[in-house]
Amino acid sequence: MAYKIKKAKSEVYTSPYGEVDFGVKREKGIFSVKKSKEDKAKKLFLQNIKQRGTITEKELLLVKRRLNDGKTYKWEDVEELTDLKLTPEQNQKGIAWLKNKGWGKTGIERSTTPYGYREEEALKNVKEIKLNSFTNRGYGDVKNFVPVYDVYTKEGYGFQYIMKDDKPSIIG
Repeated sequence: MAYKIKKAKSEVYTSPYGEVDFGVKREKGIFSVKKSKEDKAKKLFLQNIKQRGTITEKELLLVKRRLNDGKTYKWEDVEELTDLKLTPEQNQKGIAWLKNKGWGKTGIERSTTPYGYREEEALKNVKEIKLNSFTNRGYGDVKNFVPVYDVYTKEGYGFQYIMKDDKPSIIG
């Protein structure tokens, strides 16, 4: 539901999608939506993460949620978020989680391990986990962006995985 704010050479309306200015910018179309301070803050949030080079768990979940809602972020907004380090707490949590999926508490390999030889060797010498990027696992118009993680060893090799059905799915 829109209502009139002011009337001058053009009419400016406020709607749930921001201020709409009818007739002012004819070169770009019939009307244009003015960017709100909230949109600028969301873009600044992404720039801040990229400048720091580190992303926290809360920030990662927020970016994922905003990307999947289809309104807040588009793929073009977050495709520059690559090779971000995770916080030390996240690294420890992720390494423990990955090892738990392959081995029990006693160190015996699980029968349902999702790992091959390469991944098992990498997890024995793991150094860190990084956020590589996001990938769309949805279909058609349904968006389901999930983070792609890189696992690095002390020697510099490793593997990539995504989360699928509460298990790591090795993709590279």
